[in-house]
Amino acid sequence: MKRIVVVGGSIAALTAAGSLRAEGFDGQVTVLSEEPHQPYSRVPLSKGVLAGREPAHSALLPAPGEDIEFRTGRVPYGWTPAAVRSRWPTAPRCRTTGWSSPPEQGHAA
Repeated sequence: MKRIVVVGGSIAALTAAGSLRAEGFDGQVTVLSEEPHQPYSRVPLSKGVLAGREPAHSALLPAPGEDIEFRTGRVPYGWTPAAVRSRWPTAPRCRTTGWSSPPEQGHAA
């Protein structure tokens, strides 16, 4: 079975996962996020929530579709190109046939 792991819980990661489905990828899609909560948009967080003008839930991004597995609190710490596996300290290995790590906002690709 084909499986792609997208590393990161940002809007770029969720967009990449959704794009895989939109382009017809029918294998398993897993998104790994280090943060322990649902992904959020950083702009509304910094402009409204932290300033006290908006409620915290207004910065949350929509959950990925049911056909995309989203794992929070997962820190990938290595992968082996020969076996194409990602692993993290708090869970079993995640075998993949490919992976993606979208750039974070403000960082070069």
